[in-house]
Amino acid sequence: MSGTAEGVIFTPPTRGDLVEGVLAYVAAGGPFSGKTLIDAVKATFVTNEVDSGHFLQPGDIVWYRSSHLGNIKVTVVAPN
Repeated sequence: MSGTAEGVIFTPPTRGDLVEGVLAYVAAGGPFSGKTLIDAVKATFVTNEVDSGHFLQPGDIVWYRSSHLGNIKVTVVAPN
């Protein structure tokens, strides 16, 4: 009802993510690793995003206010 908040959509991988992903792919054996180059770059990108703290972290609080739904407060917790 409110649209998509800023930062919800992934940003594209940086040139550094791409280079790091290609190097990881080559170091793992390239086509003999059982993974594709795209899989290696995706894994590198997601790992870098998590390590940077880009995603919500335990203890973060998300508030949503809407004239139709009222106020909603969600506290992010670590998985069990």
